[in-house]
Amino acid sequence: MFEIDTADESEGHATLVVRGELDLVAGPRFREALYAQMQRTPVLTLDLNAVDFMDSSGLGILIGALKHARSGDGDIRIGATNPTIRKMFELTGLMRTFEFERSVDPWKYLLEGGWQDEPALVLGALKLALLGGQDDFDESELSSAAGVELATVRQLWRAMGFADPEPGTRAYTQADLNALSRAGAALSARGETTVVQHTQVLSSLLARAADVVATSLLGDIEGYRQAGLAGADAAAAAVVQLQMLEVSDLLDYLFRRQLVTVLTRQLTADSEFGRSSGRSTAVMFADLVDFTPLSQQMEDADLARFVTRFQSVAFDLVAAAGGRIVKTLGDEVMVVCDDISAAAGIATALAKAYLDDELLPAVRIGMAYGPVLRVQGDYFGPTVNLASRLVGMADPGSVVISEETHRALSAESDLAATKLAPRRLKGIGWTATYALAGAE
Repeated sequence: MFEIDTADESEGHATLVVRGELDLVAGPRFREALYAQMQRTPVLTLDLNAVDFMDSSGLGILIGALKHARSGDGDIRIGATNPTIRKMFELTGLMRTFEFERSVDPWKYLLEGGWQDEPALVLGALKLALLGGQDDFDESELSSAAGVELATVRQLWRAMGFADPEPGTRAYTQADLNALSRAGAALSARGETTVVQHTQVLSSLLARAADVVATSLLGDIEGYRQAGLAGADAAAAAVVQLQMLEVSDLLDYLFRRQLVTVLTRQLTADSEFGRSSGRSTAVMFADLVDFTPLSQQMEDADLARFVTRFQSVAFDLVAAAGGRIVKTLGDEVMVVCDDISAAAGIATALAKAYLDDELLPAVRIGMAYGPVLRVQGDYFGPTVNLASRLVGMADPGSVVISEETHRALSAESDLAATKLAPRRLKGIGWTATYALAGAE
C-alpha cells in the first residue's frame, strides 16, 4: 500500500503526507507526485511518519527531487519521521543533506505553552520529547488509520499493561499509530497470538527498565527544584537530561546484544523454543533471610537501596560465573546454569557473598538439576518446582541441593555434600536432599 496526499498548501509551500511502503513499485507514483507539486509550490515538507518501509529507490528519488528543487528557488524538508525511517537517513549520511523539522517540538511547547501547573508542564514536555506528538487519536481513529481491527488494538494495548481509555478519549499519539501500523504487518506474518505474547513479554520487561530511568529522572527534577528552578526552567532541564541519556539507543543496543547471546546459546545447544531440550539445567533460588520484618522497619529510600544492593551482588556474581538470572522477585532471585559444576560454584559464592556483606542478611539457596521447559524467557517444570521448595529447607548461609544434583555433581566435581534427613515437600512428596559444603 502506498499513498501520498497534500495536507497543507499555501503560497510557495506545501506539506505532503506519505503513507505505506515507499519501494521500487511505488517509486514512479512518488516521483510524479513530488515533481507535480514542486511545479505549484517550490518548497515542500514531507511527513514520513506513516511510512512503514523505504528502500534505496525511494531515497534515490528524494535526492533527485532535492537537487531539482535547489537548482531553482525550492527546497525539500523532512518533517515528521518515525525511528525506522530516521535511522535510514542517519546511516546514509542524509541527515546532513536534508533539512529536518519536528512536527511537535518540546522546546516550542515550553516557550509557547500557557501552563500554570508545574507537574503538568514538566510531564507535557517530557511526553513530547519521548513520543514526539500530542494525543491526536482515539482508539477508533487509531484502528482505522492503522488498518487494524479495534478488538486487536485493545488486546495489544492491554498486553502492554495499559487500561482501556474512556471511549472517545484522544489518548494515542502518532508514535502509537506508527507502532500499530508496523504491528499490522507482524500480525499478518506471525498471527495475533504470537504478536500478543511477544508484546506481553517485551512490555513487561521494558516496564521495569522504564521504572529505573523514571526514578533517576525524577531525582534529577527534584534536584532542580531544590536548586531553585521551577516551572518551565525545571521542565527544560528535565528534557535536556532525558535527551542526554539517549535511552532509545541504549535499549536498542542492549536488546541486540542480549539477542545475539541468546541465539548463540540456543543454537549451539540445539534447543527448541518452548520445548524441553532433553538437556539438564541447574535451577536455583536464593532468598534473603528475614526480608519481610526488615523491610517493614525501613523507609522507602532505604528499602530501595537494600533491594538494589541485593540484586547487584547477584547479577555480578552470576554473570561472571556463566549463569543467567531469569528474574528477580524482590527478596529472591532465580538463576539457571547449564553447567552443573559452575552452578554449584555460583550457589556457594552467593551464599558466602551475602554472609560477608555488612549491609545485607544471609540468603538461603535451593538448587535442583534436571530437564526444564523454557517458554518466553522463563523456566517451568518439576525441576523448577523442586528448587523453589528446597529454599525453605536451607539454613541461613547454606545451599540445599536435590539428589539428582548431588549425583550430577559427584560425576563432574569433587565438591562435598552432606546428606540430610528426607523431607516431605508440598506437592512433591518425600525427597532426599544434601547440604552443599563450602557455603557456610
